[in-house]
Amino acid sequence: SHLQFLSFPSTLIQLDLTDCRLAQLTSFKSLLHLTYLSLASNELLVLPELHADVRLKYLNLSSNQLSSLD
Repeated sequence: SHLQFLSFPSTLIQLDLTDCRLAQLTSFKSLLHLTYLSLASNELLVLPELHADVRLKYLNLSSNQLSSLD
């Protein structure tokens, strides 16, 4: 499934999408204040784009189908 982030506020700090059966995500570029992101236990093949200035303190990508992080 595919999740669009149009409804998330740009001031969002934490986002936990663990075990949501996600195969594809749109960009996270509008989430400049994001510090916690969990995408564990999904079906992701690629990591969604993050804002260049985002300063994640926590990132969990375990149990996905990622082949590389570009």
